[in-house]
Amino acid sequence: MSKVVTVTATWDGNLPRLDDPRAYRDKTKEKRWTVGQKLTLKVSPQTRSERANAYYWGVVLEHIERLSESGNDANELHDVFCERFILTERKQVEFYSRMTGETLTTEIDHRRSSALTGGPFYDFVEQVREFARTFWGIETPDPDPEYWRKRRPTTRAKAA
Repeated sequence: MSKVVTVTATWDGNLPRLDDPRAYRDKTKEKRWTVGQKLTLKVSPQTRSERANAYYWGVVLEHIERLSESGNDANELHDVFCERFILTERKQVEFYSRMTGETLTTEIDHRRSSALTGGPFYDFVEQVREFARTFWGIETPDPDPEYWRKRRPTTRAKAA
């Protein structure tokens, strides 16, 4: 019988490296698994938080849309900021038709913020905020610096 353990790891190009091996070892000691017992590790990519996304769309872009007087909505501004601040290589896709011998070449560009994880997304948002500050003179509110120190309220299911 195998047990499922959720750990976070980073791919170093050859092997996954545990982000916090000590915590993993502590978890294994708590469970008191037997030597040789099979474990299934589930590793998922790091993503950004919903709060970070909400801050970008609900605070930063909302302020810029309202105060810039550019006439652009938040989606249009976002598209421009992705094009300006997310660096990717344009790719050429080539299609060949055996029937006609015709070749069709199309350039594609995948500059979207949805692919950005925590740190790179933070950098992107800060670049947008700096652009708004220097180009339009728009100051956007900082994210809550005390967020990580606040305790989240716990909720419990009520018995029927």
